[in-house]
Amino acid sequence: MKKILNFLTLFVFFLGFGQIDNIADGESITLRIHYGFFNAGTANLTAQKTTYKGAPHLHVRGTGQTTGAVKAFFKVEDFYESYINMQTETSQFLCKKCEGRKLSTTF
Repeated sequence: MKKILNFLTLFVFFLGFGQIDNIADGESITLRIHYGFFNAGTANLTAQKTTYKGAPHLHVRGTGQTTGAVKAFFKVEDFYESYINMQTETSQFLCKKCEGRKLSTTF
């Protein structure tokens, strides 16, 4: 029985894997993040279809920042950006993180 459940879980996972065509141009989601009863921050994810280096790409931008009283204790301002090739599904990634007093950038 356990093997059947594992197989079905993997099967369902791979059905939803790599469905870039289901993302609409300009689609966006914004989330409020809570820590207990504190409103700790917000996160935003936006996707746009664009042309990058002559090929169709999906440009995905994500931001996250602390808000309210939590920001006074630990400031977070993160920026993530990816260009995903819609034909080959390869990507280029940029990450700028400012968490506390640490600033880092990843390409």
